[in-house]
Amino acid sequence: MSQRILVVCAQNVCRSPYLAATVGAELDRLDAGYLVVSRGVRAESGQPMCDIARASLPPEAAERGDAHRSRPLKVGDVERAALILTATTRERGAIALLDASARARTFTVREFILLAASAESAPLEGLSALGADLHRRRALLASTPPPARGLFGRRAAAASPVDIPDAHRESAARHRALFARLRADADQVVQIVSAAVA
Repeated sequence: MSQRILVVCAQNVCRSPYLAATVGAELDRLDAGYLVVSRGVRAESGQPMCDIARASLPPEAAERGDAHRSRPLKVGDVERAALILTATTRERGAIALLDASARARTFTVREFILLAASAESAPLEGLSALGADLHRRRALLASTPPPARGLFGRRAAAASPVDIPDAHRESAARHRALFARLRADADQVVQIVSAAVA
């Protein structure tokens, strides 16, 4: 299995290409030898990155953003990835349905960051070893409380605390605000991978 990092969101035009471009550019700068790609569980092929996401990229990732075209997630993408990072638990579940064996190396981005904060600092041999180490620590994350009941006794939809919300169809201001947090998430992913993997 190659040292390939797969980043997945829903449509592959906003969150996942932003994270893949930012993380990929930084790992390239560090000459870390990883390939970072993105896909979408409901993506249409050939769509460019959304304008707000592309404009929010750091300069070193702009070329990747310009070249991006959306691609739907396939089983082969999952099989080739040593580490899979998703925007939400929904995409994480979709990957498990495609390939149950991928669960041990699939995390939401923010779950990955939280689990890594509890990990030992000794370098590991490759992304697969990092994923396996963090997979063993999943029980350390507090479980998400059940959603509150809304009107008429129905359960209100509640995002998991480890999800990156989809602001693509929200106001431009909220959409732009998402990327300051995504940039911080991307920086943390780079730090974790580069520090943890020998």
